[in-house]
Amino acid sequence: MSEQTNAEERERGQENRGRRRGPRTPAGIARSCMNALKYGEFVRDIINAKERKTARGIRKALYEQFPAPRNAIVQGIVEELVVNRLRKQRLNDRFRHELTIAVQTASLTSWEQVKLREAEPVFRHLDIRNGANFDEFDRMPPGECAKLMRTLKEKVEARGPVPAEDISTINCAYGRDESERASALLINYERLKKLLANLPGGAQDPSATDCAEIKKKILTLLDDEIGWQEELSKQDAAFQFQSVEADVAAMPPDSSWDRYFRIAAALDREFDQGFERARRFSKPSSPASA
Repeated sequence: MSEQTNAEERERGQENRGRRRGPRTPAGIARSCMNALKYGEFVRDIINAKERKTARGIRKALYEQFPAPRNAIVQGIVEELVVNRLRKQRLNDRFRHELTIAVQTASLTSWEQVKLREAEPVFRHLDIRNGANFDEFDRMPPGECAKLMRTLKEKVEARGPVPAEDISTINCAYGRDESERASALLINYERLKKLLANLPGGAQDPSATDCAEIKKKILTLLDDEIGWQEELSKQDAAFQFQSVEADVAAMPPDSSWDRYFRIAAALDREFDQGFERARRFSKPSSPASA
């Protein structure tokens, strides 16, 4: 029974052999052996044509350090030194790649934060339309607060204060975190709301002196608040610039630095030791004493 099973397995192996689609030529097999290679800082061989060209330059520079004739030992050590410098170059390439990824990731995060800040008013208005309460929000960034207050001031100057609409705008900008002037604005709007409720002509009656005074106070508070928020916006912009600079200067984690320096130091020690051996073996032997 076992002989029959082995025969069937051999037969299936012969059938499957013709279906293989892997490399068959020596060059193709050599290339496929490198499929799992990432950086190659531990590979003690020349990896590709680009490295062959680099290796020729390193080899030439090393041979200039050792006078001819060079024996086989010196030539073997030189080849080891060439591979050593190639490994060091691969290590540098890997760390440069990790550094680039860290910087790009940090820059993308900063860019996303900026875009989210710019889109905050749109998202907030949509949430409010969907029934969200003002108490669920924090204060908008200073630049957005200044922009909304400037728009509100233009409306108040054009059509006068309208408590229902204007209070909603203030609450939208500040949420549960009102500034001192924003609180004063809300107090004046509540006073205005009570006065308008008692006027015979309603909200369209312009004859009330108290309403005119409240409008003047509202405009003054809006001017002060706009100036204050613009100043905060400048400080915020400076902070964001420093934050972006810090993100751009982001570095890989300490473990990557430690690994890089340990391997680089080991390669440099290996190179120095090999160079000293080659220098020692390349010295011509002293003539025998008579």
